[in-house]
Amino acid sequence: MTRVVALAVLAGCALAGCAQQGGTGTAASAPDDPKLLAQRAQLGGEWVRTDEVGSGDFGSMLARLTPAELQPAAQALLAERKAQQAERDKAQLKAEGGVYKVAAKCDKPGIVFMMQHSGAIDIVLQKDEILVVPEHPGAQTIYMDGRPHPSLEHFTPVGAGHSVGHWEGATLVVSTVGMRGEGSSVPGGGIYSAETELVERFELLGPDRLHVTFTWTDPKIYVKPHSYTLTYAKQPADSYAFESWCDVSDPLQGQSVVVPPQKS
Repeated sequence: MTRVVALAVLAGCALAGCAQQGGTGTAASAPDDPKLLAQRAQLGGEWVRTDEVGSGDFGSMLARLTPAELQPAAQALLAERKAQQAERDKAQLKAEGGVYKVAAKCDKPGIVFMMQHSGAIDIVLQKDEILVVPEHPGAQTIYMDGRPHPSLEHFTPVGAGHSVGHWEGATLVVSTVGMRGEGSSVPGGGIYSAETELVERFELLGPDRLHVTFTWTDPKIYVKPHSYTLTYAKQPADSYAFESWCDVSDPLQGQSVVVPPQKS
């Protein structure tokens, strides 16, 4: 894939911390400290999710997370979604003679899929915004110019929602709302809606290791905020991302991956 931007742009407010307000609070302007700016610059580049705890695979890593504490109504909604998906799978297996076909969706996925995917993400630092660009379609745009979130009454929910960020030292803090959450799940057994707020904390643990802590807050869904942390490893400067091709006009896209039926 042709990368959107090859190198992080070390310019203006994106690294110097000029943004005063994010969705969850106020961040004071950082001093023009060359060491601090150099630390922030290390966030730019390509990162790949890693198995830091020796789980063996990405799915097992998520299984280790502390389960989300859901409100009764959210528990019922999650159970209903699982039942509906089971019925769709059953009908699809019957129609395809026992062969399960995984639909390849071309719509832009949300932050959850982007950040837990096995493919690389490219973090691009710019003057007034930061981009998180995956190998597949879509991207997260993080506005760093101090703007607030828009009113959700006038905002159409999208996969990546609306994100605003600020710096706390060398840690990037991002607030996101307005995510399209129908049918979507959160690691640890949670769900979300357009009103749910996701706060991500990008914390560098050295130049080649990144922790991102995700905290989901929504009193209609969670008894208390649901948090978990994923780890990413920095890729070499000359690395590149492979293109994840997807064409919405191709009727065969939904048949691109076929999984044989499991033996009982």
